[in-house]
Amino acid sequence: MPSGNRNVAGSAGKPLTDQIGGTQRLDSALTRAGIEHTTNYLDRGLHGWSMFSGQLAPAWAAIRPALY
Repeated sequence: MPSGNRNVAGSAGKPLTDQIGGTQRLDSALTRAGIEHTTNYLDRGLHGWSMFSGQLAPAWAAIRPALY
């Protein structure tokens, strides 16, 4: 995450750094477990449908081969 965004306010009045903590912990746990994965930290945005929709296509491209 770019250091310039460390004080950006996110939803529920929490700083952005607090909101991405869960993503960082999941990323670390997957890495420690040796599970291949990709974590994309976007330079702006809130956790919500508007951000989700833009990430759906790349996520599906990664997941689809394991299902078919």
